[in-house]
Amino acid sequence: MKNTFIKFLFLLVIGAGINFTANAQTVQNFSTIKIDELPDTKIRELMARAESMGLSDAQLEQTAFQQGMKQEEIVKLRKRVADIRKKDGSKNKVENNAAVSSNGERKYTDGQTDSTSKENQPTRQQLLDKAFDDLKPKIFGSEFFKNSEMTFEPNLRIATPKGYIIGPDDQLLIDISGDSDREYDLKVSPGGTIRMEFVGPIAVGGLTVDQAESKIRNLMAPYYPAIRSGKTQIAVTIGNIRSIKVTVSGNVRKPGSFTISSLSTVFNAIYFSGGPSDNGSYRKVQVIRNNKPIATLDLYDVIINGVQKNNIRLQDQDVINVP
Repeated sequence: MKNTFIKFLFLLVIGAGINFTANAQTVQNFSTIKIDELPDTKIRELMARAESMGLSDAQLEQTAFQQGMKQEEIVKLRKRVADIRKKDGSKNKVENNAAVSSNGERKYTDGQTDSTSKENQPTRQQLLDKAFDDLKPKIFGSEFFKNSEMTFEPNLRIATPKGYIIGPDDQLLIDISGDSDREYDLKVSPGGTIRMEFVGPIAVGGLTVDQAESKIRNLMAPYYPAIRSGKTQIAVTIGNIRSIKVTVSGNVRKPGSFTISSLSTVFNAIYFSGGPSDNGSYRKVQVIRNNKPIATLDLYDVIINGVQKNNIRLQDQDVINVP
């Protein structure tokens, strides 16, 4: 339970806006905490959450003492809690097991003070995690990534974007109409080619849909003379969209590799990663391709203004880093 107490007091520090190290397991220095600087609302939140998890006021004080809080600050904390309880006419329902000396000071020990069985620890930890999340300052924009009712997945039921880059596993639908009528349903090979009658393999990997259409038209023209006169048309569209793998690193909630649609943008990838963490930047999301930074996205441009500048479409093996 010692770690539970440490984490719980950590909530108070976060809620008060005191600086802390993001990756530390405990507060940097409890001796710097000034109880007088904490508003009553934070003290009340602390009291309510402590009681809901079966923690006594004495247990909280003991943790503060063990982590270096000055005795005078502990006394202030005790007085603030007592004043609030007196004002509200409330009492802590949790049994107070701390000993009190003849001069009125509590005697702190390192002994086990929690009588809750180990079987109940997961439930208590879940409550602690929720309390931690509730007390943390809300970062503007974070709700976009936490709201389960909102999705930022790419729309796959749209016309193929003109700038879409063809790659392996894309399905090309080639429609020849007019004086001649023919349809092709072709899958791009791992080498980036398709095979058509008369002309054989055609390299389309790395081309946009418009570029591929122009190339196919030129190669097929000798076999369909009406193409040059315009009496036969060729149209190329994408059927099934391939998947790509990208890596999201840095200060995000779920860093790692993700398999996503090749229509996905930087914002989509950040959404799949759960959004920036509490220490992550919303302003400088970097896209790295072939080991070189190619774009920096300001997420607030997208969230607030709907500006898509630098919200580029991703390619296979791209890395998105949130500093």
